[in-house]
Amino acid sequence: MRLFDLLIVVLLSAHLMAMNVATAGPFVCLWLGWRTRRKGDALASTTGEWLARMSLVGLTSGIVLGGLVLGAIYHHRPEPFLRAAELIPRSRYWFGIAELVFSYLLLVVYLATWRRFAGRWWHALINLLAATNTIYHFPPLFAGIGVLTARPEAWGKPELGRQDFLKLLAEPETLARASHFVLASFAVAGVMLLGLAMRRAREESQRDDAARIGMWGGWLGLVPTVLQLMSGLWLLMISPAPFQAALTGGDTWSTVFFGVSLLGAFALLPPLAAAAFGGARRRDYLRAMILLTTVIVSMVAARHIAQQRMYDRYAPRTTSAVASNSGSVRPSNVPQILR
Repeated sequence: MRLFDLLIVVLLSAHLMAMNVATAGPFVCLWLGWRTRRKGDALASTTGEWLARMSLVGLTSGIVLGGLVLGAIYHHRPEPFLRAAELIPRSRYWFGIAELVFSYLLLVVYLATWRRFAGRWWHALINLLAATNTIYHFPPLFAGIGVLTARPEAWGKPELGRQDFLKLLAEPETLARASHFVLASFAVAGVMLLGLAMRRAREESQRDDAARIGMWGGWLGLVPTVLQLMSGLWLLMISPAPFQAALTGGDTWSTVFFGVSLLGAFALLPPLAAAAFGGARRRDYLRAMILLTTVIVSMVAARHIAQQRMYDRYAPRTTSAVASNSGSVRPSNVPQILR
């Protein structure tokens, strides 16, 4: 594994974790805001404000780190990503930028008005608009681009029409990639709450509050983690054959990192369960945070290396295929290629 590959893995892991918080955090805040308003739960109020702040920090960090990731990919091996991105209608990118700015501004307003209006219907609506913009625009879009990076026969074709783009988003592999990210987002948000619980557990007077926050975070992390194991198996089964082969023994480093991520995911379940049932200690919170970070970094490394091996196999026929297809294929050919 080369140094530049390691840089991409670190940057991409940090970007994904930041976007995980920005994606799932606002949805959790909806529930915490409801508890604040309907039940007068002071702990839910302070926790919700903290998580809303972390969601905004995550979105800001995710945007910056995403730019760095794109820059690293451009200097490392840009062709698969750029060729795939060229197939996406340009209007989707401009629309995505506008929606990103819109969501960001809504989160700023939501956080600024939390203490006075948390739980009000219009306050929740602001957050819901921001959260849904993020979750249904960007995971499917980048999942679709990821699918196209493994289809060199489609590179160089005209950009997809509206119907073909929607078909791409509805493909099983696109759905599996997007759902895997969404589940990971809620797991990360849950472990973020465990981090807050660990911090509060330092003081004797706040240990009851820490246990409650730990229970919220434990359930929020446990259920998506279990579901993510199943969605990950689904994603592996429908991934391209060269990618599957690299992860399951065809490439040493890819297989090792994949195995570490699986072991880490299973090891993550006991501390999450302990937190969910109110039996966790500070070391359980810390263990969950370390294990989740290990799982994410290992999985990103496994996928990155497996993709590089897959691109190596495509390389010999990519140059000639792109050259022969440029400007000579009608848009009507694209659906057959994508199928």
